[in-house]
Amino acid sequence: MAASRKGVAAVELALCVPLLLTLTMGMVETGNVISTQTRMYSAAYEAARLATRPTTAENRAATSGAVIAYAESLLNQLGISGAQVTLQPADLSTLVPQQLVTVTITAPLGQNSYTSLVVSNAQNLTAQAALVVE
Repeated sequence: MAASRKGVAAVELALCVPLLLTLTMGMVETGNVISTQTRMYSAAYEAARLATRPTTAENRAATSGAVIAYAESLLNQLGISGAQVTLQPADLSTLVPQQLVTVTITAPLGQNSYTSLVVSNAQNLTAQAALVVE
């Protein structure tokens, strides 16, 4: 009787382990997607904040190139790979107060995931921040 119980336990384990591993990998990847998206939102917000900063005696208005370089630097520091940053409007020299500035960041999920078992390489993550010029 004890031998048949061991056999049943082995069969149950063989049936349950793939399901449990799949669920575990799915949870890990879901947590990674949420974390990556949060880091991208943070970088987009900080870049938009730089773009909408008013000119003062100490600080000149940011250029489009400076805003994009700043966002790329933040993304690099935050461990986001392969991201592309776009700025709308593309020319910040013509901004007027109360105008909307939008920073959009798109990154391939495949380059920013822990495994390639659950996530396809064709998916992208997008984060966007829009602020009004002060």
